[in-house]
Amino acid sequence: MKRLLYIIVLTLLSVACVPDSNSYSAFRTFADSRWVYGDTVRFVPDEIADSVVTGELVLMLRHSRGYRYSNIWLEVSTRVNDSTVVCDTVNIPLADDFGRWYGKGLGTDFMVSDTLDRNFRLVRGQMTGVRHIMRTDTLEAIEQLGLVFNPLHISE
Repeated sequence: MKRLLYIIVLTLLSVACVPDSNSYSAFRTFADSRWVYGDTVRFVPDEIADSVVTGELVLMLRHSRGYRYSNIWLEVSTRVNDSTVVCDTVNIPLADDFGRWYGKGLGTDFMVSDTLDRNFRLVRGQMTGVRHIMRTDTLEAIEQLGLVFNPLHISE
């Protein structure tokens, strides 16, 4: 009897850990921790189950102590159809006025996250691009950029 209960509990726990089939996350690593001004990082969610899903879109950024600024300005663009692109600019603070990093991390790396949209329509195959729009050509100490999409679960 204990063995059966143990198997049921393990099965329930493993099912609870299965990600939603409409969740999406992708990360891009920058070569030599350098992000050139003209480099747009592109994310295309091809593997979501439904063709259109509404949810929360979160941007993740990993940098090291060598980053020279207290914030980063980004342009986030989403191609809606062949002729329409929706763009938004986002200012993400990375450090306070005293130079203390906001991000979490171990050692010299810090990961920050910022919710871009709580009601984002993610469309399978629709490209979302992110590029920095800082006043310098190449940002040093930027290591990784990612998008995470968490679908809304509507109670029926």
